[in-house]
Amino acid sequence: MFLASGLIANLFGLPHLTWAFQLLSLVHLANSFAHFDITRFQRKLRFGPKAIQDVLPQLLTFLLAAPLAFYFADYRAVLCIIMIQVSLGVLLSHVLAQRKYEWSWNQAHIKTIFSFGWPLFLNTFLMIGIFQADRFIVGSVFNMETLGWFSAAFTLTLVPSTLLAKVLQSFFLPILSKHQSHPANFQYISIAMILILVIAGFATAVGFSVAGPSIFLLIFGEKFAAGAPIIALLGLMQGIRVAKEGPIIIALAKAKTKMPMATNMVRGIWIIAALASAVIYQDIKMLVWCGILAEFSALIYAFYYISNYNLARVKNIFLPSISSLVGTLIIFYLASNNISGMKPIQEIAITIFILVIFIPLFFYLNPIILRMFKIQGKKFDKF
Repeated sequence: MFLASGLIANLFGLPHLTWAFQLLSLVHLANSFAHFDITRFQRKLRFGPKAIQDVLPQLLTFLLAAPLAFYFADYRAVLCIIMIQVSLGVLLSHVLAQRKYEWSWNQAHIKTIFSFGWPLFLNTFLMIGIFQADRFIVGSVFNMETLGWFSAAFTLTLVPSTLLAKVLQSFFLPILSKHQSHPANFQYISIAMILILVIAGFATAVGFSVAGPSIFLLIFGEKFAAGAPIIALLGLMQGIRVAKEGPIIIALAKAKTKMPMATNMVRGIWIIAALASAVIYQDIKMLVWCGILAEFSALIYAFYYISNYNLARVKNIFLPSISSLVGTLIIFYLASNNISGMKPIQEIAITIFILVIFIPLFFYLNPIILRMFKIQGKKFDKF
């Protein structure tokens, strides 16, 4: 990223800000010195240290955001926030660790790590490209003002959905991994987990479809009003992405690390269509629709994969998944034609009402979820 910073800056029409892109490359360098002992804790469902590492830097930079914004009054405030957040996160990873941090080389370990991890390593680059492609296209084809409100809308929908998917993956992956040698238990947890991810995707899409425009305008103000109409579309895209995490978690628990990479390759193919639609139609909505179709294609492939390799019985979740998708599309259609973002209290209240009705109904109609929680009690990781 450091070496490509000049090219990146020129593509955005900002050659004088090459130094800023170079500075951002230090983020990745700093992260490479993090201690991963707190990740090990999650195997025993100990999420406290990881939560502290994630929350404290966010809280500190939240408190510093306004002072830095007033002091710099430009993009440099965001650069400072990013560098402080990353540096504190790395520091906390060492403070909260139990094992000593050191470097070593073990040929057997390296071979195991490489064989398991190379698809995940490549998948990281795919994910970076996918998450940045839309904004890159907008910045190249449109202008910086459009990129500004699009990035704000994209971030508003991306962060909560990413956090939700991350939390659920951190919770279920250790549980599934422990039961991978027990087919019956593994199937039981897999089906329940997929259903939870499906309803989580439903909640994400519905929440942003109905309350999203209001929340967006409340946070970013009228200057970013152009982004409000695409919040529902971006929410639908992120909802599908959350639902897609279910099959991915199952594949990772079975050490099928090529599956996430293949899924993102399916997703990445649509970048070409997104670029073409942006150039031809000059319409942001067409760009987002390509993203929705991309996520849906990846979702279909993910379910095909776990079914083809007999990782989970997809037929058991077919009806609930289709029902949730149909319900999501109906609410999305109604919201797109009736929600303006100008009545925040009313629209947020409607969102809460919908979720309060449909989520308990979904759990009631799929008792395997409640049964799993009931059986596990406080010792959720043991049958």
